[in-house]
Amino acid sequence: MGGIDNGTSLAGTVGFVGRFASQAGSLIAIGVVAFALWASSQTKTETRIFVCLVRQAGVVVVAGALVEAVGLLMSLGSFTEAMFSSAGLAIFLRSAGAVGLVALTARIAPAQSASTIIAADERLLVGVGGAFSGAVGAAGNAPTAAVQGNDGRSRVSDRVDTNALWFAGLIALSYAFDGHTVTKGRHLITGLIALMHVSAGAVWLGGLVCLIMISRTRNATDAASDRFIESIVRFSVVAAIALAAVGAAGLMLTITILGSFSELWSTALGRLLIAKVMVVAVAVAAGAFNHFVLVPELRSESAHHDARESFVRTIRIEVTALVAAVLVTAALVAAAS
Repeated sequence: MGGIDNGTSLAGTVGFVGRFASQAGSLIAIGVVAFALWASSQTKTETRIFVCLVRQAGVVVVAGALVEAVGLLMSLGSFTEAMFSSAGLAIFLRSAGAVGLVALTARIAPAQSASTIIAADERLLVGVGGAFSGAVGAAGNAPTAAVQGNDGRSRVSDRVDTNALWFAGLIALSYAFDGHTVTKGRHLITGLIALMHVSAGAVWLGGLVCLIMISRTRNATDAASDRFIESIVRFSVVAAIALAAVGAAGLMLTITILGSFSELWSTALGRLLIAKVMVVAVAVAAGAFNHFVLVPELRSESAHHDARESFVRTIRIEVTALVAAVLVTAALVAAAS
């Protein structure tokens, strides 16, 4: 982050820890919102899980942003300078978006973890559509009803879709003011590229987290399995687009950051970029195996339980690799500042 000491100082360490937490939470929060709107089957239980995931991720973002702010203040030594710096603006936007998501979800459901809901999966709790609409309607004194189908699905109201996307958008926008987007190239161009890079990465990582969580709620019924497979198929298309965007934006940022090709191995920044590419390559390989091998198998009428288990194991590998990429990115932003 711009302005934070990149050395071994306490300020640099504090900033790094906060940055990693806020980035991980940001990607999951944005990605869960995207998955819920564009790939989910929106059953009552799974949408309730999404609400809790967004709330938990939002809390992590706020906590991480506060730690980042402490590191920034320790580095700059002036509250006013820290508050009005590009790094301070990024922290503010991240915090505002996360607080908005936490507040929105807090109106919908009591403070439960996603794991608690999964453990009580036999209770079909109210879906995010009805709860979101009721909460927003109460706030505006104009209640709106969710459209509930006979198949147990719920549709999120347009008004709440917009609110959630606005808050997620604020979080994503904050990364246009971080690290190399401030110190390298034209700020407007690099900021837009960084926004695309973060948003696409969030859709990828957050969607994988959603698939892992909802896979734990599915019982052995044909209807449940069919809905899970529908979500997988829809997400595979979204993930392919997100992956292409991540790669394109990452390449453009690399060209902007590095002055020459030799800097890939001659500078700390270049070596971190290589490390990030390597861990992302692991995630890409796992995703490709799922997309081209396991997803077609899951869609076939003769799909076996083992294929589903293999799919879940593979996306766990993807998530692990992407979390490692977030860790490297936190160090990369510091190195580029």
